[in-house]
This record gives sequence, C-alpha cells and structure tokens, in this order.
Amino acid sequence: MRIGLGCMALTGIYGTIGVEDARAILHHALDLGIRLFDTAALYGGGSNETLLGEVFGGREDVFVATKFGLIEGSDGKLYRDSRPAAIRRSVDMSLLRLRRERIDLLLQHRPDPETPDEVVAEVAAELVREGKIAAFGLSAAPMERVEAFRPTIVVSAVQNELSLSSATDPLDPAVASRAGVMFMAYAPLGRGILTGRSLARGFSPGDLRSGMPQYDSRNRENDMELVVALDAVARRHAATRVAVALAWTLETASSTVPLPGARSPGHVTELLKAANVTLTSQDVSDLSGLQERRSSFSS
Repeated sequence: MRIGLGCMALTGIYGTIGVEDARAILHHALDLGIRLFDTAALYGGGSNETLLGEVFGGREDVFVATKFGLIEGSDGKLYRDSRPAAIRRSVDMSLLRLRRERIDLLLQHRPDPETPDEVVAEVAAELVREGKIAAFGLSAAPMERVEAFRPTIVVSAVQNELSLSSATDPLDPAVASRAGVMFMAYAPLGRGILTGRSLARGFSPGDLRSGMPQYDSRNRENDMELVVALDAVARRHAATRVAVALAWTLETASSTVPLPGARSPGHVTELLKAANVTLTSQDVSDLSGLQERRSSFSS
C-alpha cells in the first residue's frame, strides 16, 4: 500500500485530540493495512514518538520514520541544531520513546546553516554502521542536497510538502523517482484545505493553521476553486474529493508516498479510498493546472 500516515496531528498542533482517540486512529490504520508512520522528535515535544512507541513497540511489520534537527525553545520558537552531539542525542531519545532498537528511516528535519552537510552525512553514516538507523533521508530538500550527500551516505527518501494547494515543490517527484529516491509527500491534503471541512467551519482555537499566511481568508476563493474541481472529478469516478486529491499525489511519480493525517478512525478509512481511484490523464492535467495557478498566486 503506497500510503502512509502522518502522525503530527495526533498530539495537538491542529487542535486538541485525546490520547485514546489518537491510539484508536493508529490501531485502525494498522487494521486497514497501513504500515508506514511518520513522526518527529519535535512533535509534541517527544510525546508523538512516545505515543507510537506505546502502540507499536518493536513490531517488525511497522515502518517508522522520524526526524532530528528541529527543536522548540522555551520561547516557543523553532531552532535548528544538527551538530553531531545533537543528532546522536536526538536519535538515542527517539529510540527510547519509540521502543525500537533501530529507526527505519531517519530524516534531517531542516538543514542547519551552522553545520555543514558533509558533517551531518558522516554522522548519519556512522549511525547506519552502528545499527541505530536503517536508512537516511532529508526533509524540505532540493535534488542538489540529495546529490551532495551521496559520496558519504545514500539519501533513501526526501520528505517535502506536496498537494494541489501547495506551491510547486523544489524537487520534482518524477526526478526523485528516477534517482531511486522515495518522495514522501507531507500535507497531501493541504493541511485539511482540500477536504473542504476547514473552509466550512474555520480553524479551532490553538490550531497552527490559523496563523499561516497560505490559509489566510484572502485565499478562500482559490481554495474553493480547488474543492469544486475535486468534486467534479470525484463525481466522474464515484469517489470523494479526498480520494481524488490523494490519487493525484500518487500519480506524480511511482515512488511518491503521500502522508496524510487523520483526526478520527473514519478519516483513515476515507484516506484509503484513494487506492481505488484511477485518474485519467486529462484529470491529472486539469488538476495540475490548478496547482500551478495556486503556486503562482501564492508566490
């Protein structure tokens, strides 16, 4: 199954969610066949990894991707730290929280301008040799950075934002696929915009999106245009707009793996309907044209 679950929202950030509700979502995802789960040391101050560790433990049939290099300070601001000692400390803490002997995929959350890529690459290679991580990847990275790491360590995956409502990605998924790199598409539903739910009811208190420029009310007309277009395609395929949005993401390349989030077990069921939607080349072209217009509008 070429769909994973992005777990960031299971410990807040888009509004509160109960621990038992979060566990129910993870269990339901497992029951439906999802085996790739994405988290980070940053999410919930480590509580997101702890949640996954409590539900999955060391299950060998579950693939967990986590990240290092982005931390929240006591002032609430985000800081980048990929110094060797910081990487190792982050990995050791992640292993404890996840209750795993090895991290399946470790990604650098964001580049650290104070730490050269070759230093990060060497530490990652050491962690592979030590058996603490199985594979390494980058988040928010263009192809140039992928190539820069290659002399020291293979970059197995890149995790970048990709959806019909996001700006054009700096790394074309098709280019990544040809290079043998898995393209992990985070926020494939535009952080909920493409479901249409947030357009109808707005954002709840404490929701990160309420302060993000791309979700400003001034973009509502463009967002509605995307939702209407998705509905038109969905009617032709007897599908949902969510399934069509994810199917478009899957069509970008054979190595693209969307990582949608979920706020209930029912949402997980809805996500997997994308596997049953086969878009026509005209569908893909029409929807891609809307994404390009959105990118131009947002830039």
